[in-house]
Amino acid sequence: MSRSTCLSHFVNAGCTPLDLPLLQPADAFLNTAGEAFRRRLFVTQNARGETECLRPEFTIPVCRHHINTQETKARYCYQ
Repeated sequence: MSRSTCLSHFVNAGCTPLDLPLLQPADAFLNTAGEAFRRRLFVTQNARGETECLRPEFTIPVCRHHINTQETKARYCYQ
């Protein structure tokens, strides 16, 4: 099954597809997993001097998206 076919099944089931940025604020991951996790992340700084990392997984970015949109209920899909 192709990625687009798989995604269309979720969209047809009422899920909202998310395309989350590849770089995410590192603090949320480090606060959750601890500083020992830092050595397993690709960490960099943005132009404002804030620490960012390559997104190691989707859970935290999806939760942050949900909180920022202030949805009460939602169904998401992502790949």
